[in-house]
Amino acid sequence: MSHFTAGVNDTRSGNQTNALVELSLAIKLDPQYKDAYFLRGSAKFGLKDYKGAISDFTEVVRLAPANEAENGAAFFSRGLCKSALNDFNGALGDYEEAIRINSNNASAYRYRGMTQAALRNWEGALGDFDRFFALHGGDAESYRICGFAKAALKDYPGALAYFNKVIGLTPGDADAYASRANIKAQSGDFDGANADLEKALQFGPNNAGVFIARGFLKAKRGDDDGASADFNRATHLAPAAPEGYLYLGMLQFNSSQLGPALDNLSKAVVSNCPEDDPRFYIWLIKTQIGRADDGNMELGAYLNSLQGVKSKEWQAAIVRFLIGDLPESDFIAQAGINTNRPSAIIDQVSDAYFYAGMKHLLAGDKKGAVGLFQQCLNAGDDNNFGNWSARAELRALKQH
Repeated sequence: MSHFTAGVNDTRSGNQTNALVELSLAIKLDPQYKDAYFLRGSAKFGLKDYKGAISDFTEVVRLAPANEAENGAAFFSRGLCKSALNDFNGALGDYEEAIRINSNNASAYRYRGMTQAALRNWEGALGDFDRFFALHGGDAESYRICGFAKAALKDYPGALAYFNKVIGLTPGDADAYASRANIKAQSGDFDGANADLEKALQFGPNNAGVFIARGFLKAKRGDDDGASADFNRATHLAPAAPEGYLYLGMLQFNSSQLGPALDNLSKAVVSNCPEDDPRFYIWLIKTQIGRADDGNMELGAYLNSLQGVKSKEWQAAIVRFLIGDLPESDFIAQAGINTNRPSAIIDQVSDAYFYAGMKHLLAGDKKGAVGLFQQCLNAGDDNNFGNWSARAELRALKQH
């Protein structure tokens, strides 16, 4: 029996370690043996040696004819490895090559859609999943990602339709009920959200996501104490997850608990929070407590870390405004135009008026701050963190 055949048998039986030995011997005997490279890459992937697998799949790409099916499989498999390493841009390119070679590769569309979602290209993700559904049909996880994409685009009916499908396929899924509750809360259906949360708690009494969704609903209803308790519970249930720290820190900031807020927002950043808001609120806190230079240095370093298109996006404009590199008039003007997505404008306008209001307040211009905070509320996005904070600042200013 050849080393390659032995490697195939070991791979089929799940003995990836032996497969590596046999396939490496086969490659040593024939360094051009592309099938052995592909199987060895697959074995390394199974053992989570993603960098080693990428090397082997790259050899297949080099050895196989450009449009051969095996080449397409190597691109797809290499994309999976890059996704596992969070190299989403690299993965995207590999999935695109796999689709170029075989335009009916349903899995490539699915994983490219997942990668687009990871990069927050929601429209691209939805387009890829539409193609995947047409070729393959749906599944709960794909519907879930589409639901998040629709919610991010503020298409709440569309998001609910997808989560209805998720729950139809996985009726005991606490996360699905919590996500649907969150979407209902965002769209103002508080009773519907509460009903879903009761189901979520039934299926996941110790699920951190359920408490985050319930805390969000309570915050929307004005029960900040109840919301804080739920967010605090979430941080204990999932201490490595950023969402609980993010929401808890936001509410603490809004109630002038600056020390605890700084602690929790810092934990959100360290936990790789996908939102940039904690960085901006940390700057606000440090500026208020006499550590403005520290805050400016941190935001400046973050701005320098942004590469390519990210350095020109809205979050970068917020950084430049806060550290004094972008005038207020230009900042507010950019809020309405610095996006390829119309649904993002209301968020950006809310952000702009809130952060401008905070800079006026920090400079002692309470009258100017009040006007800007009111414009933030007038934007009408009550799911925006800036809206929540502007409301809290207006309440505090009226009491003094």
